[in-house]
Amino acid sequence: MTHPDVLRRHFQAAYTSLRSGRDEVEIHRLRHLLGWPCDRFDAMVEQLRAESLVALHVGDASGLSDEEQRQSYTVNGQLYLYLSFQK
Repeated sequence: MTHPDVLRRHFQAAYTSLRSGRDEVEIHRLRHLLGWPCDRFDAMVEQLRAESLVALHVGDASGLSDEEQRQSYTVNGQLYLYLSFQK
């Protein structure tokens, strides 16, 4: 098992690499880049949300494939496409 602090650093490094000058990154791209099992990725997102370190954002999913939508993030039936770290 990987230490939680190491996982957090990997998550933030992947986020930073996808930013391209924007605060929000596409969740499906972040998930793909990390290559983690779904439960690990989801647990990290929930932990960071609980600590108010990240925010989830909705968007227009019409341009995404079904797979990209599945690889985004759903909470209580709401599909979130983007994630950003809070400043």
